[in-house]
Amino acid sequence: MSNKSLQTYLAVFTLIQNGFSDQAFMLFRNMFENYVISKFISENNERQILILRLKKE
Repeated sequence: MSNKSLQTYLAVFTLIQNGFSDQAFMLFRNMFENYVISKFISENNERQILILRLKKE
């Protein structure tokens, strides 16, 4: 987990504890979107590596 994600998670947790659920949701949504994009890039990168390896064989 990156430092930015950890800081965002702690901010979300603090906001929820203090009753600011709308603001916490805004931060959480951004963190979730970053996760989805990272996961997509990671999975597609692995597929590309496998395809390149298969083409070389």
